Amino acid sequence: MNKIITLVATLFLTQSIPCAGEAPSITLDQYLRQMGAVVTEGHICSENSGKVEFFTKLLQSSPSIANIGEIGFNAGHSSDIFLSATPKIKVVSFDIVSHTYARIGKQYIDSKYPGRHLLIEGNSLISVPDFSKKNPRVCFDLIFIDGGHDFNTAYSDIINMRKLASLNTIVVVDDINYPDVAAAWEKCVREGYAKEIQRFEGKNRIWAMGKYMFPEVL
Repeated sequence: MNKIITLVATLFLTQSIPCAGEAPSITLDQYLRQMGAVVTEGHICSENSGKVEFFTKLLQSSPSIANIGEIGFNAGHSSDIFLSATPKIKVVSFDIVSHTYARIGKQYIDSKYPGRHLLIEGNSLISVPDFSKKNPRVCFDLIFIDGGHDFNTAYSDIINMRKLASLNTIVVVDDINYPDVAAAWEKCVREGYAKEIQRFEGKNRIWAMGKYMFPEVL
């Protein structure tokens, strides 16, 4: 299975992979409701925080962003926003898939954006290091971290995704309004693993945008 995932990841990020299915003519939320799915966690489209506009503007104004890695797929709303921004974008999502609606969201994404999305299931503390080890040539242009909100998970997710980044990679850490997430991000900055470029605040939500630092290779 690991060899298959590595091969798929390599192919996925270097060429277009055909996928069966027709693009849905309805929105993701409509599809979820049609399938009887009830989303129990918040997402970037439900918060009215300005993150949808933030990511759409960022992606449409940054032609160099083609490969995106995110921790936290949930029902697929962030992936939908990323993939809808420009047709060249591909997304790799790491998610524990603890909700049944995640698979329904994945069906929608695969149908609407065939061959442009890869979902890696499992705990990100294990799946991300495993993925980076087996795919050493993969480098994301944008990394979005929206996983566990406890300090250890948030800190580990930020550090682990650094192995899939370059000096040019943009990293966005969501939910800085959670004290543990803020502390994890700020520790990474203090330790020199990252630098913050800007912090954004929307309705009840705060997120930070930055770059990874690699002093060991300078």
